[in-house]
Amino acid sequence: MPVSKVSTKGQIVIPAELRARLGLRPGALVRIEADDAGLRLTKETDDPIAAARGLCEGGPSLTTALTKSRREELRGEEGRRARSRRSRGARVSR
Repeated sequence: MPVSKVSTKGQIVIPAELRARLGLRPGALVRIEADDAGLRLTKETDDPIAAARGLCEGGPSLTTALTKSRREELRGEEGRRARSRRSRGARVSR
């Protein structure tokens, strides 16, 4: 079991092997709880918004898919309008 010394500023060093195992990086937040048995350090959960940033990177672009879908809808609407104009023109000429 690793042992750490408390500095004059009240700081302790968490051994590298434990930091790596817990995924503690510089700037990570830990919760400190005290009870009769001693202290317990618990890694704080990361900000879910920050954690999700870049999650879909490299995957399909939702913007591209939406743009493609809108273009297809527009083409379909233009085709319907053209057919509607032709059918109205045919009715008028009778």
